Amino acid sequence: MNAAFTIVAKNYFALALTLAQSIKLNHPGVDFYILLADEADDPSKFEGSNHTLMLAKDIGIPDYLSVAFKYNVTEFCTSVKPFFFDYLFKNKGYEKIIYFDPDIYVYSNLDKIYDKLNDHDALITPHFITPQINYTGNASETLTLFAGIYNLGFIALRNSAEGLLMVDWWKKRLHELCYADKFEALHVDQKWVDFLPALFTNVSISKYLGYNVAYWNIHEREFVKMADGDYNVTNRLSKTGNDQLVFAHFSGLNPLDIFNNKQCPTINIKDYPDWEPLLVEYSKKVIENRFNEYLDYTYAYNEFENGNKISQFQRRLFRRIVDEGVMRFSDPFSTKSDSFFSLLERNKLTLSSSYAPDKLNERNFGGFDSKVQKLNTMMRFIKKVLGFEKYILLLKFSQRYFRPENQTFLIDELKGKIKFKNENINSN
Repeated sequence: MNAAFTIVAKNYFALALTLAQSIKLNHPGVDFYILLADEADDPSKFEGSNHTLMLAKDIGIPDYLSVAFKYNVTEFCTSVKPFFFDYLFKNKGYEKIIYFDPDIYVYSNLDKIYDKLNDHDALITPHFITPQINYTGNASETLTLFAGIYNLGFIALRNSAEGLLMVDWWKKRLHELCYADKFEALHVDQKWVDFLPALFTNVSISKYLGYNVAYWNIHEREFVKMADGDYNVTNRLSKTGNDQLVFAHFSGLNPLDIFNNKQCPTINIKDYPDWEPLLVEYSKKVIENRFNEYLDYTYAYNEFENGNKISQFQRRLFRRIVDEGVMRFSDPFSTKSDSFFSLLERNKLTLSSSYAPDKLNERNFGGFDSKVQKLNTMMRFIKKVLGFEKYILLLKFSQRYFRPENQTFLIDELKGKIKFKNENINSN
């Protein structure tokens, strides 16, 4: 008995519906679940004939509200992944389970994947598989080194002693450390899986060209439309291979503007004319599944119960306070007098309900270049005052000092209770 699932917040539910339709069309015998890592509000808006809907809060995740608070939406959706594998293995008795990101579309049956699990406990796919002296990929190699060698938009596991051990190992890491944090070399659930081939003996690393085709490997993979309308995939670089397309991963795609990839803004879709028809076709299906309507839904764990927005800075402060064990909050989203919110409010660390600093970056922050010039002027003055040697020390120290986890001194009630977090120091 086999299953597949995806995890999504409300605003991306149209993508999950499109994935469900593709699985129903190409592999109708598999049980498909959509796990909502959010509050359902009106569950009838998320039900359908092609999937079973479940809520992340109902699968037994310890300290559920604290986990939902300390992680942002991406971190949280990825952190619950091994917990749902565990739930489906132990509560539903499935033998083999595939996880797909919601922005994946399945083009043929999944027998190749399930059959591989007859002899392996896990199946994973590298971001790309072709060595190049002069790399031509759209996602930089250094970004891939940070994000992880394997893409966790897909993973398949078997209900075996080794498979369950993987799940337990993974659950422990993601419950505590599923952050996107370059300083700590963390990239949500994905970076942890770099360990799998080293720690476990029966992991299949698939180089099948028809799995997980996306912007990070489109430079090496070419779609070939067959006479029957299906697609095969060949190696664009070596001109070898001819594998059936099983699933494509439309990561970063904006269905309303296929030429503007939010995760890889430098990619030029026109460089890959074989890919463009699939992007157009997929986008049309997503829009037909009420993409615009779902996109407007608010992520429940993005605000306190009074509607005040939660910033990434506040989430990381909460993480540090709870990790140190100096305070506990039964409901971090509460705004009662003894709540985390009231602690922030007393120390003037809350946002106005409309302000969203986490969405600001170098590309959308007005006058960024001129502000950098002013900052440069200030830093030149500091260097002049301190001298070059102490200026270097200041910069090294600042990398750790300005992390939100080290800003607990802003809370009066914590004075002297939490020390400066000084790990991950190296000689560089």
